[in-house]
Amino acid sequence: MKTPEETKERTRYVISAVMHELHQAYKQYPEWPVEPITAAGIVVEEAGELMQSALDVHWHGLKGEEDNMIDEAIQTAAMAIRFVVEHTGH
Repeated sequence: MKTPEETKERTRYVISAVMHELHQAYKQYPEWPVEPITAAGIVVEEAGELMQSALDVHWHGLKGEEDNMIDEAIQTAAMAIRFVVEHTGH
């Protein structure tokens, strides 16, 4: 179990990684779908990739997949944030 300080430091790292991913996504894809169903599909697509990586780690013991699993979780979080930002106030 992590200490509270370790948890706090790890959380800072994760938030920083998510924000970096979010900024990269804005640069690469400046347009975001206006339709919520299409935008939600982007979030779901990222979550599906996360699930696939988690399944690969769990069922197939793919060691290299652990880093990919974390990358996919970060991408999913970034797209979820973008969804909320872009659709707040609609």
